[in-house]
Amino acid sequence: LGPSGFPFEQFLAEVFRAIHTIKGNCGFFGFSKLEALTHAGEDLLGRLREGKIALTPAMTTCLLALVDAIRRILACIDSSRTEGTHDDADLVRSLDCLRRSCRSLGC
Repeated sequence: LGPSGFPFEQFLAEVFRAIHTIKGNCGFFGFSKLEALTHAGEDLLGRLREGKIALTPAMTTCLLALVDAIRRILACIDSSRTEGTHDDADLVRSLDCLRRSCRSLGC
């Protein structure tokens, strides 16, 4: 079961849809950093939803880092209308590595 007693598959679908919606709006508003980050997260979540890979502790850690990064960027957008200066390239690489089921990463 996922949080709040949802079946895990339903919880995963809800998270996927939220990330997908954010990603889709990024292109419209020109937020390329947030778009790259959410795209990497969406790809990993998609593989999980399809059952092509199994959730691991490393994935959980990176997905939580993804949520933190999205919140940080959205706060910057809210306060300054910019995505901020933080570089999330390492997180994007880690999410992509996990999507490909790599075993060693620094997330």
